[in-house]
Amino acid sequence: MQSVENLRKKEYKKALVEASFAIKESPKWTLAYNLRARLYGLLGQYKKALDDLRLARKIDPKDVGAITEQGILELRFSNYDKALECFEKTNSMKENADSTLSIGTCFLETGKIEDAIKRYEKALELDPKKPANASLGVLYSIIGDNEKSILHHTKNLSANNDDQQGFKDRAWAYNNAGEFAKAVDDCTKAIELNKDFATAYSTRGTAYAGLGQKRKATRDFQKALELDAQFLKKYGTMVSPDENARISLRRAFIDLVESKYEHAINESKKVTKMTHIAPRIKAMAYLTLARANNSLARYGDALKFSDLAIQAYPYPLGGYFDRAFAYEHLGKTELASADYAKAKERPNFYDRIELIKPAI
Repeated sequence: MQSVENLRKKEYKKALVEASFAIKESPKWTLAYNLRARLYGLLGQYKKALDDLRLARKIDPKDVGAITEQGILELRFSNYDKALECFEKTNSMKENADSTLSIGTCFLETGKIEDAIKRYEKALELDPKKPANASLGVLYSIIGDNEKSILHHTKNLSANNDDQQGFKDRAWAYNNAGEFAKAVDDCTKAIELNKDFATAYSTRGTAYAGLGQKRKATRDFQKALELDAQFLKKYGTMVSPDENARISLRRAFIDLVESKYEHAINESKKVTKMTHIAPRIKAMAYLTLARANNSLARYGDALKFSDLAIQAYPYPLGGYFDRAFAYEHLGKTELASADYAKAKERPNFYDRIELIKPAI
């Protein structure tokens, strides 16, 4: 089908026309509905995508393709319960690594860490060639176990030495562990594999900031923003809600580094108002708001946003350092000490980088 080839080329509108023609010619062909649904999803036309998948499942209730595509779409729009239902159904028909990985991702995004670990390990058992080690690496990075994160990312990269995302993700773990020089090296490898990889530039910028090399950090952050702008201009409504939110958070992060705290607050508030985004991303937006408000000596607001950061994701990503800092400046020393201790248990890059500590 020519539509599939155009999908590979990311010529989504052309592919959509071709898929629609195929459906007109063969109205019972579920594969064409599945393909058009994927294209509608990539073009941001969520309702039309779901309508096509429902039609495909009505034609054939056991159509694994339709169920899988619906799961992917639900996952893309952070509808984790519905996505989980789809992937568990396909897995009940025939257990496979792809569905098992997706189930693990649903658990991860809803904070069910132990369940996510079990699923990722099961996926690794089902098919060692699938990127289960990469998924485990991301998971352990999120919960602050940097040693295990780096171990799993290294296993993944030993089998996939051209995995640009893998190098970037290991760099993130190195940043969390305070090993900034290694993070720079990994991001540089990712950029060599893909010179337009915006997140690799922003992650390397974070590493340079950790090394105190502000000029290099700013250069990389600006490059990331340029690439983000080009990406948004090119793909527009095709950009997923999560990716839109991440781009706004990258802007906010750069504002923090450059002491533009009001700008950081404005960008972060945009993210908190977005719908269909992962709880982890919303937690990071609250964390940025807490840091910016601490930097402006607005300790009451910093305390509020720190609480929201901790509550936004069932397994806290951060917020304890900023809440401790706010408590300390509000004279609540016992609460501050308790939160500083928690911050040390789960180190994250925000708390390690001197450059963006509250500038009071």
